[in-house]
Amino acid sequence: MRSLIPKFKILNAGAAPLVAAFCREIKLKDIIDDMVTWDPKQCRLSILLP
Repeated sequence: MRSLIPKFKILNAGAAPLVAAFCREIKLKDIIDDMVTWDPKQCRLSILLP
């Protein structure tokens, strides 16, 4: 008898997706950008968060 439930591939991503979502939720990028002295001569990009 065939199963009606499709087979899924389970991946263990660890805590990274949860931590990234939390950082987006609390707007950590904006907090850091406001606290750090910005020097565009040394860096053109802010921190990168997905």
